[in-house]
Amino acid sequence: MECPYCKKEMKSGHLVAETRIVWQANLRGAFRRWLIKEDGDFLVSDNYVNFLEMATAEASFCPECNVLIKQFPKAEDTVPG
Repeated sequence: MECPYCKKEMKSGHLVAETRIVWQANLRGAFRRWLIKEDGDFLVSDNYVNFLEMATAEASFCPECNVLIKQFPKAEDTVPG
């Protein structure tokens, strides 16, 4: 993937977390973060299985600009759940 800022090639990799990865418009505490979904929350990865396996999501990183990009499928390409 090409960096949208410097136009150099980005490095492919993964976001990794001990639990699912969620983007939040408003940062909340741990208890509310996992139990209550608020407007604007976006699930990045929900492939967490157990404490021995990590949640992961593919992403691209530009070391030149320190930019991390995660592409998502369009809403019409996803299965409602």
